[in-house]
Amino acid sequence: MDNDFNINTFIDSFLSFHHERNNLLCENINVLYDLSIFVNRLAYFKEQVEQIDWHKVKKSFFLQNLELIDNFYQSIGISFKTNDIIKDGTINIITNDFEETLKNESSKLLEGHNNYRGKHKSIDIYNNGLITDSIVWIHEISHYRNQTENERSQVNHLLTESLAHTTELIYLDYLEKLGYTYESYHIRNILLNTFNFISYRTYTLTKMYLLYQELGDTSKESYKYYYKDDKDYEKIRNRFINTIEEDQDAIFKSSWYTLSGTLSIYMYERYKIDNNFLMSIEKLNNALLTDRSMHECLNIIGITGYNEESLNKIEETYNTFKKSLQDSPHRVLKK
Repeated sequence: MDNDFNINTFIDSFLSFHHERNNLLCENINVLYDLSIFVNRLAYFKEQVEQIDWHKVKKSFFLQNLELIDNFYQSIGISFKTNDIIKDGTINIITNDFEETLKNESSKLLEGHNNYRGKHKSIDIYNNGLITDSIVWIHEISHYRNQTENERSQVNHLLTESLAHTTELIYLDYLEKLGYTYESYHIRNILLNTFNFISYRTYTLTKMYLLYQELGDTSKESYKYYYKDDKDYEKIRNRFINTIEEDQDAIFKSSWYTLSGTLSIYMYERYKIDNNFLMSIEKLNNALLTDRSMHECLNIIGITGYNEESLNKIEETYNTFKKSLQDSPHRVLKK
């Protein structure tokens, strides 16, 4: 950690630079701070579950995974063919040796990217020869389906992760029905842990951003005055600096994942209750390709805003989701 790092200077510069181009984020730090606490609490599992054993994950090679994805979209009534985005060069395939990747870079077993390559939309996918590859591809394809031709709007950036995780969860149900129960359980568990971890990161970041916004200072004295306690000040300060030194724009990805932690499980559980809710999910997907406001987008899926009614809806769906994980025959606690 750099002891000379000046948090005040960094935050002032950051907010000044992003005030107009990312005003939705800058003007709602307080909401994001509250949501980070909310998601962190909901996504927390007291008992630690054993990690996925990659050697137990079933093999499924490239063409098999593509066929699974096409069949999935057909099963839910969405017209999409993976071959179309392979032929036009959208998909960039990176083939890995499974054992080598597991030994050296196991994170790549669940990694993919959707971005722009020049003026063209692009998806990077890793082919590890596993059924879980298709889960990552589904996630990245979801991003692609609401990716505009030039650049994403602020609302699009904030909500595309929520739709990608929702589609991923619906796809996991599809895989589970085909017999991939071990993989489906563990990827859901990984997702929940990811929401828990990133929402805490968001909490760390927004706690300092919010303090600066409100008081113009992030000293221990200001921290104690605003938050009424300074016991965790050094920890929060050090985590903030370490995170920013790794990635100065960490607040963006953290906010996307925290919002996804708020909305994706809600949308997924609503779909499980009534498959017709897919129409609302698709309507939201299409809305991200337009200039619809955040308020309009949330209304599409029955969320009326940052209020008690909406938060209660979300908490109910989390309880259902976590119970399904707790009841899974694949749930093995660490000894």
